[in-house]
Amino acid sequence: MEQLKELISALIFVVSVVLLFAVLAGELWTLSLLSVAGFFLAYYLWPSKKRGKREAGSAVLDYIELIIEFPVELIYWLLRIIGKLIFSVFD
Repeated sequence: MEQLKELISALIFVVSVVLLFAVLAGELWTLSLLSVAGFFLAYYLWPSKKRGKREAGSAVLDYIELIIEFPVELIYWLLRIIGKLIFSVFD
């Protein structure tokens, strides 16, 4: 079951990247919402070692995990920075 989750998550991630490049190429901007949703879905479907859902495995899976988790971790990091800036203004 874990391998199926990994496969589905990787496929969703690839589709999200393709949708993101379609947005950057000037296609429909509504695809950007699908792309972002795909990144989050791939993130939550992936059995992450960091979240305790996968035991130590191969190095290839570790690299794929880094690639799949990077966009969502970047978004979370940016939201934390923005939140800190907003709350520092109101202190």
